[in-house]
Amino acid sequence: FHEGSRHPLSLGAAGIALLAAMPPRPGERNIVPQTRERGWVVTHGEIEPGTFGLAVPVRRRPPAPPTCVNLISHREDVVLRGRDAVLAAADKLSEILS
Repeated sequence: FHEGSRHPLSLGAAGIALLAAMPPRPGERNIVPQTRERGWVVTHGEIEPGTFGLAVPVRRRPPAPPTCVNLISHREDVVLRGRDAVLAAADKLSEILS
């Protein structure tokens, strides 16, 4: 990762979580509706080789832009252990932004 880097929104945990915060779209990856249902997503190596990402969509009322909280690490155990904290942060952020 580096400042100003860009990648397709359909790749990586944060992009998938942002898409999951939006209304369904034709042709979206299967992982997007799964993320809507589960409330979080984990990816591996979609943006940066060897990197794990966990992201949680933040619930917001339209027309607010899609928002998410994202945790990135080279260690899967760190990402998985952080899941509950990221979920809690997304809930708190949802309260603050409402």
